[in-house]
Amino acid sequence: MIASAAARAQGLPGYILTPVGDTVSGFVAEKKHQVIYLYPAAGGKPQVFRPAQVQGYGLLDRPAIRSRVVHQASGKDSVCFVLPVQLGRASLYCYAASEGGLLLQPAGLDTLYELTPVTRSLLFNRYLGGCATLVPYSEEMLEMRFSAENVEKVLRRYNRCFDSAWQPTAARKHSPWRHGLGLHAEALRGSLTDDNVWAERTITTAGWGQRMGLEWTAVRASGLQMGVVGTFTYLPMSSPEYLVRTLTGQAEAERRTSATAQLLTLAISAGRRLGRPTRPSFYVGAGAGSTVLLHEKGQTQQRPAGSTMPFQTTETYSVGGEAILPHLEAQAGLLAPIGPRHEIRLTGIYQKFVFTSFSTIGLRVAYVWFRK
Repeated sequence: MIASAAARAQGLPGYILTPVGDTVSGFVAEKKHQVIYLYPAAGGKPQVFRPAQVQGYGLLDRPAIRSRVVHQASGKDSVCFVLPVQLGRASLYCYAASEGGLLLQPAGLDTLYELTPVTRSLLFNRYLGGCATLVPYSEEMLEMRFSAENVEKVLRRYNRCFDSAWQPTAARKHSPWRHGLGLHAEALRGSLTDDNVWAERTITTAGWGQRMGLEWTAVRASGLQMGVVGTFTYLPMSSPEYLVRTLTGQAEAERRTSATAQLLTLAISAGRRLGRPTRPSFYVGAGAGSTVLLHEKGQTQQRPAGSTMPFQTTETYSVGGEAILPHLEAQAGLLAPIGPRHEIRLTGIYQKFVFTSFSTIGLRVAYVWFRK
């Protein structure tokens, strides 16, 4: 079931260009191996397309990602979705959907040729000739490390050899992110365990609190989701009553503690959406962050062991801004779209604070507005 859900990853609002040039709108999801899914906005089964079946596809309001014939390093020709990296007399492309690869379009040709450490010298010798300041088979070129940066430098030298005023007209354009802003509220339970020497047992201080926050979210057509969240937490906690014993083990007093903390947290997260973009779907992710203790005040109350007297406050404290606590977190929840640009999320979050026994578990409700 999980594998089936993952195969239907979330997409972004977009379109495909049919072979006759018509535009069909919907939600476009980028898959591996140059496959795209088009989910109709009105619902229904998705359509599956490969590069040879369409002229291209677009995401959000970006220009279309075109399908082109690529002569691959294996010697076979294949139609692929490609993105421009640098355009000129000789141009450089890469495969779309962040699948990597460098593709050379020689001057006057429509076919793209796959550049690899093995094919580089052959292709440069065949297609980058005629420039006095650039000799493809020179010692400099043969010893140059194969990388995207170095290939771009070579093509810049080649293009300027024929036009000294030439400037690159395209930068690498990866598949776009859909950006959103969110507001959330959360009910959480915090707990802190302590091996208390005087009680001769482990004491757990716990309590329910509230958390409010703002978040920035970015979503890819592949279903990948990134987020940055800032939160403010108000968390009261208290311990159960426990016996304080003397060095000889005799019960001396009953004690309880309580504290109220105000925390400010900044966290980043990454995860994946699982499900169709126009329907409620699942989300799983993980993250990390740091928390600043803005203020904490607490007290210790005590009474004689076995007594029915009211507890008396024996100690109070107040601290603030003295701790920065890193944490790791895991998330899982449901996403429900409301129209094309709004979303409601219900997410369970577990946070474990590193180097301490403090942890929280909460249920977060969030509203997210997407720019596009």
